[in-house]
Amino acid sequence: MSAYSVVWLRRSLNDLQRLAAFIGPKNPDAAKRAVDRILQAVATIADMPGIGVSLPSRPQYSEHTAHFGKGAYIIRYRVKGQQVVIVRIWHSRENRPR
Repeated sequence: MSAYSVVWLRRSLNDLQRLAAFIGPKNPDAAKRAVDRILQAVATIADMPGIGVSLPSRPQYSEHTAHFGKGAYIIRYRVKGQQVVIVRIWHSRENRPR
């Protein structure tokens, strides 16, 4: 069990649903694998919050890349006390959310 708990911001949960909904109609199995990969990466972040790369322009945030197929999912998060706060998630081929 991780020393850090995970908190999902509403928009990060919306991102997760959006990403699954994008793949789901074409390939439901791939959508499930993508969500599982993201959840696995979030668990890794909770175990090792320093794994991500700090953003020079916003040092309170870090990003971790979860490779999947030909691309990857980018998970933006911040550490607040003993919590890892998941801020946004997007695919590497998407425009980065603000």
